[in-house]
Amino acid sequence: GVPGALPQARDRRPSTRGGVPPTPNGDPAGAAVAIGHLGRMDYQATVGKLWNTVPFPLLYIPPTNRGFSLHDNGFKILYPLEYVADEWVTLFAQWHMRGLILNRIPLLNKLSLRGVWSLNYLYGNTSKLNQQAHATDIFILPTIVTEMRHQSYVEVGFGLENILKLGRIDVYRRLTAPGAYSQGSPWAVRGTLRVDF
Repeated sequence: GVPGALPQARDRRPSTRGGVPPTPNGDPAGAAVAIGHLGRMDYQATVGKLWNTVPFPLLYIPPTNRGFSLHDNGFKILYPLEYVADEWVTLFAQWHMRGLILNRIPLLNKLSLRGVWSLNYLYGNTSKLNQQAHATDIFILPTIVTEMRHQSYVEVGFGLENILKLGRIDVYRRLTAPGAYSQGSPWAVRGTLRVDF
């Protein structure tokens, strides 16, 4: 039942660091990889699994970035509580192209803008241990929440950084079809101020 499961679930549930749940050993796997004149590739990946039956607030809930301020490791168009899972894989990747393309465009090259491509990917599954149809003594899911069943969620983005030497604006597009309770726009705009060397 829930009273006995909660202490064990809290011990097993990964904490959140930097907006992304870590892998079971406690740390997300990520790196910044220089790719010569093509720029730099940044990525962060996580893999996780919950091994016991838990109330839905303790299931994996993908991190979202619904505000205008840009956060690298969060899903920009995913609604809060749109999905839950007890097995998941995430990948947040960015290709900083530097001046690979924009420096070759007359006039635009004088602005020293840099292009960025982004990919945010989620794979999730809810095992029978935590499916509403099979588990007992767990909280009932709110109607807006969908249990992931071997599903993927994907969004991509393109942005310009080094705007006036410190600004960045990104436009994102959701590629995964919206669910019953996520009928908003599949597009999103995010921005931030940062210095990127």
